[in-house]
Amino acid sequence: MQNLSGAISASAQKSGVLISWDSVCNFVLVTHKDGTADLYIQHIPMSAEILAKRDFKAGEMVFQSGVADVRRIQIPGLEVKPDDGVIVCFKVGWKFALFFDLATDRHLDSGGVERSLGRLYRLLSFQDLYEALSDQKLFDQLVESGWFPFVEISGGEFQKLLKAYRVDFDIDAEKQRLIDKFDAARIDAIADRWRNRPSLTGRTKILNSALESFKRNDSVACLKTLLTEMEGIIQEVRIAETGTGTSIKKLLEYAAEKGVKKTGDKESLLFPKQFLHYLSSYTYAQFDPKNPDTGVFSRHSVGHGGAKPDAYTQERALQAILTVDQLSFYL
Repeated sequence: MQNLSGAISASAQKSGVLISWDSVCNFVLVTHKDGTADLYIQHIPMSAEILAKRDFKAGEMVFQSGVADVRRIQIPGLEVKPDDGVIVCFKVGWKFALFFDLATDRHLDSGGVERSLGRLYRLLSFQDLYEALSDQKLFDQLVESGWFPFVEISGGEFQKLLKAYRVDFDIDAEKQRLIDKFDAARIDAIADRWRNRPSLTGRTKILNSALESFKRNDSVACLKTLLTEMEGIIQEVRIAETGTGTSIKKLLEYAAEKGVKKTGDKESLLFPKQFLHYLSSYTYAQFDPKNPDTGVFSRHSVGHGGAKPDAYTQERALQAILTVDQLSFYL
């Protein structure tokens, strides 16, 4: 940045423009084939193309808690030609993003620039999530407990739970605070969203039964219903697309691939690669009914009647709801 800002300052000064970098938090430089350049500095309008968690009305404020993924960042009114070069620097919170493409032997892909800016914005806005998932020990601890940065709770709520796990303090209390936030109104909002999901609409009666069970604290009915429906949800989508069904292992891989295609980025906030690990290691963890492991609570242990009565908790019921919800964003 020192080298870039120094070079820009020197060129700007030749044109009679003095730049005080101490007061700058964003800028765009577009270089041209003829050796000239346009510098846009400070107060640059930017717009984000996002995948929203729910429907928003025109003019309604969208906070980070309402964002499921950031696909691209656009700069309205900025025209970039194929033979131009570009440098973009912008601020997210107390952090800065830098993108540059000054190669002279290619045509600049403006769409690719926008996607790259979106990726940078996403990484800085949700840096705590990306760092947690790259910390294998912490991630394994979360998965073993049944937690994941599900779309519904990312953007604030999961981060509070994550902080408790990081410092190993007040974990149970933080989990309970999260569970308590899923009151009847919030569960009803999830039910409304599911009714509009093509992959779930044909199962509304069954899924509503599970959600109603959660509302009355019947975690047994909720878990028995949702954990046995998940495979059918994915299988139905795959059959409609390919004409054939497949094994559960292939189904989970298929769901993850759909998550990548949905956003066009395997490092999106849907975290498809990590979610595949979650599904395989927790939701569909192996279970041997002949030699049951009481520590395993999964679709298989529930389906084979091997899960202990006290394992059916509201915490696990909420995790199952959030898992189905996550799949609905993928499929």
